[in-house]
Amino acid sequence: MANANDAILVTEAEPVEEPGPRIVYANESFSRMTGYSSEEIIGKTPRVLQSPDTEPEALDRIRSALHRWRPIRVELLNQRKDGAEFWVELNIVPAADENGWYTHWVSIQRDTTERRREEEERRRQERRFRDFLLKNASDIAAVLETDGTVRFVAPSVARVLGYDVEDLRGSKIVDYVHPQDLKNLWITFQRATSNVGVNRPVEFRARHADSFWRHLEAVSNNLLDEPAVRGIVVNAWDITARKRSEEVLSEIREVERRKVARDLHDGVLQEIIDALYAAQLDQIKAGERVEDDAKGRADEMGRQVCFLQRAVEELRKAIYNLNRGNVQQQSFVHLLESLAVAARQKVPGLALELEIDESCRPQVPQDTGCRSQVPQDTGVEVVRIVHEALVNVRRHASAHHSRVSLRIIQGRFRTEVTDDGVGFDPEKVLPGMGIESMRQRALLVGGKLEIQSKPGQGTRVTVEVPMGPDHKN
Repeated sequence: MANANDAILVTEAEPVEEPGPRIVYANESFSRMTGYSSEEIIGKTPRVLQSPDTEPEALDRIRSALHRWRPIRVELLNQRKDGAEFWVELNIVPAADENGWYTHWVSIQRDTTERRREEEERRRQERRFRDFLLKNASDIAAVLETDGTVRFVAPSVARVLGYDVEDLRGSKIVDYVHPQDLKNLWITFQRATSNVGVNRPVEFRARHADSFWRHLEAVSNNLLDEPAVRGIVVNAWDITARKRSEEVLSEIREVERRKVARDLHDGVLQEIIDALYAAQLDQIKAGERVEDDAKGRADEMGRQVCFLQRAVEELRKAIYNLNRGNVQQQSFVHLLESLAVAARQKVPGLALELEIDESCRPQVPQDTGCRSQVPQDTGVEVVRIVHEALVNVRRHASAHHSRVSLRIIQGRFRTEVTDDGVGFDPEKVLPGMGIESMRQRALLVGGKLEIQSKPGQGTRVTVEVPMGPDHKN
């Protein structure tokens, strides 16, 4: 023990209370650590090493262990002979004689002052670095109570929204949110207070100190159970520039859409109508003849006229939809319902059923963040696939009954279009433009398309797409 690097102290076993057990041995390392020579310390109690700043809780733990004759490991603040304080890690164990009677306590002590100093310096640097990041970050960092009260907000809020930290501390976050965004934001915040961890992003408009609105995107992290935080941590960043770019892009697309509609109306549609009028005139002329071959030609012309009439009608509807330009603003379920109504009107003899599982419907009306749990662009592409499938039913299937169904299967949206028509052999029929278009649309949104059909047994078209961010299994 004399040559050990760690300080070693041996005391009598008792008394535990005042004045404490006397020291009977101290090695050289103990003398170097504390400044007391062996002669000076023997006969005294370890309490001479205690500092006025020694934590009472650490001393209580030691006293409790000694009363129960249990080993203990503890770190506390001690005092050297010259009054200098130092941190020490103690490992105290009881020593027994050959009869098993505890006669002494052995304390192995290691100076941890340098390690504590390094840890404190590292924490200090981390605090300085964190304060620097909070002060110079472009994002807003805040801690909110469960009622939306601002407990803490980083100085970067001044750069984004123009407020001083003291202006916001203690206020309600909802007081700064645009009225039209308040409901969706509050629903998202309430979810955050119930779900531990990081929650989904939400977009909203926040009022600037100069009274104009900025677009923000934010994520929240529920740290209510974290003792050091006990709140909802929110990180928000400014997306105003992105929103403005999206608005400009939308305006450009609207101009392009109207141009396409105008060109179709003034060009292609007029040419088809001219051809239709010419075909109808030839049909009338051919019908005035009595010859059998002329009658056959008239019947054929009649069929061609019907095809042209259908083409004109479809083209007019496409132009109408282009001009309307609001398909992207409707929910997925609403689009499917509108499509079913239109299909029934086009083919009165076709019994068309629409089955939509309740779990697929929006849970929060007007909540643009969770429209039917289907991403907006994805929903539009699926509706277009369903439309193409129904067009094929109407034109080729000779079906009496058709069904469109929507449900959730294993975390994916599955939409099916079935009919009891004539069917076909997919291996013998080359895919046309319509089927290829459906496949491309499904791939575009990360989905897959499957077509099952047999002659005389109808056709089933299935498209599966991923769920939106709000879905929970």
